[in-house]
Amino acid sequence: MPSAPAKKSPDCLDSPLTAVEFFSGIGAFAAAARGCGVRVIQAFDQSQQANSVYTYNFGLSPSSRNLDTISPSEIPTCDLWWMSPPCTPFSVRGKRRGDRDPRSASFLNLISLIPLSRPEMILLENVLGFAGSSIHRHLLQILSEAGYAIDELDLCSTLFGTPMSRPRRFIQARTGGSRECPAPVRLPCAQPMQPLSSFLDGEPSEDLFLSPELLARWGRALNIVDPQDPQAKLI
Repeated sequence: MPSAPAKKSPDCLDSPLTAVEFFSGIGAFAAAARGCGVRVIQAFDQSQQANSVYTYNFGLSPSSRNLDTISPSEIPTCDLWWMSPPCTPFSVRGKRRGDRDPRSASFLNLISLIPLSRPEMILLENVLGFAGSSIHRHLLQILSEAGYAIDELDLCSTLFGTPMSRPRRFIQARTGGSRECPAPVRLPCAQPMQPLSSFLDGEPSEDLFLSPELLARWGRALNIVDPQDPQAKLI
């Protein structure tokens, strides 16, 4: 008898992985997915302004459906869920109320739907303060009970040479489905930092400059840097 064909990796699939993007914003995940063999088939976000930008950039209109009460039947069947839920309930600059923060309701509802919808892959990012929170522990318990293999990783954009300090906790959960799930990301070392000036327009419009009055009032709270400084980065 002929041997069974080997499983294909995502890089050589006949059809791209399909994904649903929750809390889509202006489409950071959709932009990354373009070059990773992933096709976003539905996005969800409450901001009409963000949805307008998303539609313009990707030709897909996100749904403004309230995720607090969304049901599995309203979520398209797909291979992957991407979730970037509100970080305020876990931010060190906030009150860190976690599951007691009303802004966590949509995320908690989606967690409850995981055993019912069972996407083969779930990817999530949030601030470092999410790690160890009650919702973080609840998510890991739900994923574990549903039979997902879980990997966690802390990454910052500076590791990829981008001059922006944005440390985040990433969670990847995967099942033993019919598609080969991607291996967890591992970085052996940080990449050289690119200069901030290379990301900026050479001659920015004067309309983008803050007024002296705003600078006098809020300057102490702003991250003001010299773009020509090789160590300059956004925070």
